Amino acid sequence: TVSNLPSIRDCPEDKIVQKLNQIAQPFGGKVLNIYGSNGSAIVKFSSAENAKAFKSKYLHYKIQDRSINIHFYPKRGKSPFSKNRRKSFSESPRPEQKIRTRAMCESGQKGQTSSEDFHNPRQLS
Repeated sequence: TVSNLPSIRDCPEDKIVQKLNQIAQPFGGKVLNIYGSNGSAIVKFSSAENAKAFKSKYLHYKIQDRSINIHFYPKRGKSPFSKNRRKSFSESPRPEQKIRTRAMCESGQKGQTSSEDFHNPRQLS
């Protein structure tokens, strides 16, 4: 990822892409995407060694009087700058269900809930 690129208001996007491709091409690099909203671009290289060589030569290289930053993420896939952030929703463990104890009625059959369930009645406010 190349960041700290000039604003597309200061320099047309196609000129930024052209310049990045020009300096990355000798290292087997090519601009895949440019993100004008945050001033970054994704540049893919043919190998990790080429990406490292590009970074060592062009770190702080100036485009429109802005020193570019180069972030190298080997074997990660896409850069964190290009990912859409999604809110994760974790699921809380469900509370254990209370096992209700049934009282035996006089006939020996299970009947109503025992009084244990009603020792701490809720107070309404």
